[in-house]
Amino acid sequence: MDEGQWAGSPLFSTYADRFRQLFGDGKTVITLAGNHDIGFHYAVMPDTLEQFRKEFRRGLIDDIEIKGYRFILINSMALHGDGCRLCHEAEVELEKIKRKKSKNRPIVLQHFPLYRKSDADCEKVDNLHEIDLKEQYREQWDTLSKDSSAKLIKTLNPIAVFGGHTHKMCKRKWPKPDNSGYFFEYTVNSFSWRNGDIPSLLLAVIDGDDVLVNSCRSPSEMTQISVYVIGGVAILILTIVLAVKRRVIFKRRCSYSLLMYRSQEKCD
Repeated sequence: MDEGQWAGSPLFSTYADRFRQLFGDGKTVITLAGNHDIGFHYAVMPDTLEQFRKEFRRGLIDDIEIKGYRFILINSMALHGDGCRLCHEAEVELEKIKRKKSKNRPIVLQHFPLYRKSDADCEKVDNLHEIDLKEQYREQWDTLSKDSSAKLIKTLNPIAVFGGHTHKMCKRKWPKPDNSGYFFEYTVNSFSWRNGDIPSLLLAVIDGDDVLVNSCRSPSEMTQISVYVIGGVAILILTIVLAVKRRVIFKRRCSYSLLMYRSQEKCD
């Protein structure tokens, strides 16, 4: 939602209801807080955070299981690392997860991507993926901080990390904490034409420690506009053709009726 941090309780609930109408409200629908939902770190208010927690049943850090696979859901705004109450609560939750010593390595889902200066280190996800080498990301605004990213990797030892926020797709290789191998981080593209010409989502298949990811692209905005224009022109032409054809048929019927009337007069 674009106005979550400014919305009062009634309006926030309206936005949440709209979300549930679009995506459903079952256990298979997993939600994460983003900066548009509750604001950036320094703008997060207790009331807004509580509204999100109430509407979407989501804490700062949640450890859930789906079909035998662990998912760690993280509120990125709580990983600023400045010692505030919000960050302290998140660090306590991370420590609890660490003490569980689960044998199942998790998949991490969060709003911000892990730290990177730009997309220069990204691999192409598909043939339509164009890597932006110019934009430089701001630490703690566009990505997690370098320290928070390192702490997440060391604490959770994930098999994959998924994030968003930059509105640009990215696939990046990271070393495991013990340097015994690597895992991939995926940044999903925006699913809105407002933030890019080709909206997309990611389809992931998980098999043990293997995570196979494919991008699913929607039609580009230009393609959609072209379809509307061509369709509109085709309908207009068809309407004109049918109108002209109907007029010709009407004239023929009138001429035939007039001819029959005159023939009847001659007979009389």
